[in-house]
Amino acid sequence: MDLQSIIIGLASIAPLVALALYLHSKYKQNLSMKLQAFQAVAARQGLVITEQDIWDPGYAIGLDKQSMKLLYTQKIDNQEREIVLDLNEVQQCSVSNTARDVNGGKVIDNIDLIFTLRNARHSKHTLAFYNREESLNLREELRLAEKWRDIVNVHLIQQPSQASAERKGNLSFS
Repeated sequence: MDLQSIIIGLASIAPLVALALYLHSKYKQNLSMKLQAFQAVAARQGLVITEQDIWDPGYAIGLDKQSMKLLYTQKIDNQEREIVLDLNEVQQCSVSNTARDVNGGKVIDNIDLIFTLRNARHSKHTLAFYNREESLNLREELRLAEKWRDIVNVHLIQQPSQASAERKGNLSFS
């Protein structure tokens, strides 16, 4: 290969590389702004988020391990929704994946995290992870919902043993 071909090849690839770097930089900047906004909501709620995920088009979820509270935010069309769930009030957590058959394939319409609460007044609470009407691009939402279901369920498994340990710790012998 001669030097002229190499120069032409590099010159044609350079704009694509520059564009990819620019888009990646903008993505990181946007993610950083969303993370700062989420942390500000957490601070306003008195939470210190130790683990979080943020995904498009405007969702975020995080856990304050100290207080065992889950913070969920959703910003769609300039409408914000903030939910704080006390995991000590959760009885069960599951993922709901609503799909339908279309031309021999499945189309996912909704992915939700469903919380069954202990008190009878609000027995279920739903946190949306994906809605086909808001975003046509399904990315990692199912994996994220399953991840957060597992995080909550680990707490639910540990919860009875912690309560038992607390009861044992409160026993006194005379």
